[in-house]
Amino acid sequence: RLDFAGAQGCLRQAIARLTPMFESDPVNSPIPVAETALQICEVCAEPVANQTFLRELLDNALRTAAQGRYEDAAARLYRAMEMQAQLWLADATGGLFINGKCKPENSSKIPAPLTALPFCQPDDSGEIRLSLEQCFRALAALGDQRASKVVADIELKDQTGKTKSRWRAATEKRNASILAHGVSPIGKDGFNQMKQLTTEFLGFDLTKEANPIPPLNPQWFE
Repeated sequence: RLDFAGAQGCLRQAIARLTPMFESDPVNSPIPVAETALQICEVCAEPVANQTFLRELLDNALRTAAQGRYEDAAARLYRAMEMQAQLWLADATGGLFINGKCKPENSSKIPAPLTALPFCQPDDSGEIRLSLEQCFRALAALGDQRASKVVADIELKDQTGKTKSRWRAATEKRNASILAHGVSPIGKDGFNQMKQLTTEFLGFDLTKEANPIPPLNPQWFE
């Protein structure tokens, strides 16, 4: 449920209760499973996006899709797309942008290629806030080839001026979904379209979970 803070409390309590039970049988102990989960939750509970959190979002999207909950899975994958752009932008700006935002005290320090972009101007509070596409456009302005590939696809049009963007087709389908801004279910096909897109453009490995939840071991209950 992405409640990483709450999960930490449950896991710590479980580890404390399980430790005396499995002192004599460390080989068949469930404690390493709980400790690994706790480590992931601790990192994901940090206030700044990070690679561990990104991977957990992707794993969570795969788990949710496996349950047939494609609206929820698409929401998670969309956030992972945004988080990847935010992480790249944080690296590209030396930490001036965190979670897609630049604080007022740092707005005058952003790289010169960004100062000319209309969406990279401070708002009334002095903060710069970038959306999903804007993060990629900012990265492209800084010469990031991965982001340039995304922006090039976004700007694709046919002879009549109608968009031919595969990126826009996938993200707009998500934006029109029930858990976003519309009433149209995204369904399995829409989620798989997003999976293919993010694999090709962002390099996400969505063939399997990086940190799968292991099955229950019957020996734990003997």
